[in-house]
Amino acid sequence: MTYSESLESLDAADLEGFLSHWDFTPPAGTLLRMLKGSSVVILARKPDSSRICGYVAALTDHVACAYISAIEVRPEYRKRGIG
Repeated sequence: MTYSESLESLDAADLEGFLSHWDFTPPAGTLLRMLKGSSVVILARKPDSSRICGYVAALTDHVACAYISAIEVRPEYRKRGIG
């Protein structure tokens, strides 16, 4: 796995399939907006394809406090230490 904090080239299509555990279907682009609104985001990518396998988003004051607001790993990549 490779890890990146850059959202620069990220688009909503890269995030399709995430949030499927929600009890409703969120509007297109919801996760991208969530990530862009976070203080810190780390994306886990598959090195050979750059496919996003998981992400963590946090809100922080960058001094002493942080709150992990969202974390998810695609089912096929779970139990590999990504989360």
